[in-house]
Amino acid sequence: MWKAWPHTPIQKLADNLWRVESEMERPPMRRAMDLVRRPNGDVWIHNAVALDDATMKEIEAWGTPRVLLVPSGYHRIDPARFKERYPDLKVYAPKGAVKKVSEKVAVDGTYDDLPREPDVVIERLDGTADMEEAVVVTSPDGASLLLCDAVFNMQHRPGVQGFFLKLLGSSGGPRVTGVFKLFVLKDKKAFKEALLRLAATPNLKRVLVQHEDVMSAAQLEAAAEAL
Repeated sequence: MWKAWPHTPIQKLADNLWRVESEMERPPMRRAMDLVRRPNGDVWIHNAVALDDATMKEIEAWGTPRVLLVPSGYHRIDPARFKERYPDLKVYAPKGAVKKVSEKVAVDGTYDDLPREPDVVIERLDGTADMEEAVVVTSPDGASLLLCDAVFNMQHRPGVQGFFLKLLGSSGGPRVTGVFKLFVLKDKKAFKEALLRLAATPNLKRVLVQHEDVMSAAQLEAAAEAL
């Protein structure tokens, strides 16, 4: 059943790149869906988030949802809803996340199986055992780096749950969280080098993380150096 989450209006970051942020109940944080419109009119969805009908229709008028990237085995709330809404949607996940994602939705392939395109490039996140990968999208105004949980950019939240997020090292600005280090990170040196390499992406305009605020290349570099 389709369940729309409270969300922002569409943020039209570039001609081919849209973003929507929604609130989660538990834990109390925002998550984001990024949308890439391909030259042929297809839309690639990075991290599905179910939105209200008017916003979904705006996306459908923009382009045809064709590819769904499930960027982590921990981001499985809405992929099955999207597959039900768009039966022809092809679902892909990082190789190390396929098993967990497949528990919620049928996976058509790994990120390695995606077509090689000049405007959407998959970049390895070394040190994560292929549980996450990065996506670089080229737009007229520059490059955008799409990450999942590798780096957070969340301010401190109030209340008891906010206190625990702070205690876990999840809030307080750009950072690699304690939870990520515990459950995903396998090789800190390789991961740091991967983040620094991605921060040096030519003409990098923005870094889009799933929790929460858009970052700059300098902020990504600082988060890597703090590891």
